[in-house]
Amino acid sequence: MKKYTFLFSLLCLIFFIHTINAEKFDPGPGKTIVMIGQQGQSEYQDYIDGVGITPAGSGFYYDLFFPKNKEYKGACYPHDYANVAICIKDNVVTAGYTGENAVWKACKDILTGKWDKNLLNLAESFKIQPRMRFFVQIGQHVNLALFANKTDEPFKTIVERYAQQGINALAQADQIPEFDLKTYTDVFAYIKRLFITNGATNCAFVYHPVGNFHDAKFLYPEDINTDWVGLSIFNSEVCLPIMNSYGEISQRCPSTQKMDTCLHAYFNWAADSIQKPVMIAQATVQEPAAGISNDFINYLDRVFHLIESVDIRCFTYINSNWTAQHWPFPFSDSRIQMDDKVKNHWINEITKSRYIHYNQTPLITSPSRSTTKTPHLSNPLSVSSHLHLSGVAHNTKSIIYSVNGTKLQQTKGNRIDISTLSSGVYFLHLPQSSTALRFIKQ
Repeated sequence: MKKYTFLFSLLCLIFFIHTINAEKFDPGPGKTIVMIGQQGQSEYQDYIDGVGITPAGSGFYYDLFFPKNKEYKGACYPHDYANVAICIKDNVVTAGYTGENAVWKACKDILTGKWDKNLLNLAESFKIQPRMRFFVQIGQHVNLALFANKTDEPFKTIVERYAQQGINALAQADQIPEFDLKTYTDVFAYIKRLFITNGATNCAFVYHPVGNFHDAKFLYPEDINTDWVGLSIFNSEVCLPIMNSYGEISQRCPSTQKMDTCLHAYFNWAADSIQKPVMIAQATVQEPAAGISNDFINYLDRVFHLIESVDIRCFTYINSNWTAQHWPFPFSDSRIQMDDKVKNHWINEITKSRYIHYNQTPLITSPSRSTTKTPHLSNPLSVSSHLHLSGVAHNTKSIIYSVNGTKLQQTKGNRIDISTLSSGVYFLHLPQSSTALRFIKQ
């Protein structure tokens, strides 16, 4: 009986948090949260310096299997939100998974707890920043080919074999025995439950499939687990051509259309069947549009049209020099501030009342309380050997964490020795007041 009481209580907690998060993160009709990606702080700061606007948040990737390759590093950014994608499909081979069903096998292992340590470290890094709001994408570009194929047979071969029998395997994915539609949805629920039960309640959980109606529909993690749905918008999604590294150009749909037909079906499904707020989880201009001012602007206008026509509530633009990071075409230089004509057009649109930017409130503050004393650090931006903590009792317990949630040391008192820490950004967590104070060790 106690077991069922616990399970019922846990379900109630998840439902309660789910409801609160939906209200807390959704800005409402006609409003769009603006975020800038992707991984590097220099890119984020270059955008602020070049455009003159601080976005509401930033975008990041988190490599589930090798966090040091791609980890959340936004603790010292000026922002209110972070859009963090937990990458499941990337680096699966390096993590030891092979075959056509490598991603599916990795998902199976997630459910055994094999990757809990990395997930809990990420959850802890969110938990110690209670005023921040985190959009957590559980996987990205989720699709039937990678996440549902449980066999070692190529996905294309499976689809073609059924097509010869007159069966559309994509439209009837729930009737194809080679496909497992449950494992990914279980992974989504598992990771969300892991975060919530470990105190990372300042998160909204995002389902980010490819922009195809069938993939999105059959792998949807159910309303109770999903707070937002998202997708990526590149050239093809808004009917613009793309160019590969050989200079060859292809185009999915005629430029007279504003969006791809599959994308249109996706939005109709999202609006009619699940009624969740929709975000553009990733967007960036690609070649050949990236290198021509008017074509760059054309891409942006199509994205802005999409935001308004579908009522997109959150928008992350990847403002990056892809070429410098050795990405192949069609990715090149998508930085808005590098072309004055593009920049001025962007500023003219993004400063309209629809778009939400950084509100200039402190990144980390303690929740409102009846006491007039607020815990704070003296000179937190430049500390060499000791932290001086004010506004708390002399025997207050404190814990120091790294920006990725690793617990480093625990102590009591107002004067805290940090001489053994390496230079960098850290958080001082005060459990008694649910406060996390950021500081920089020189």
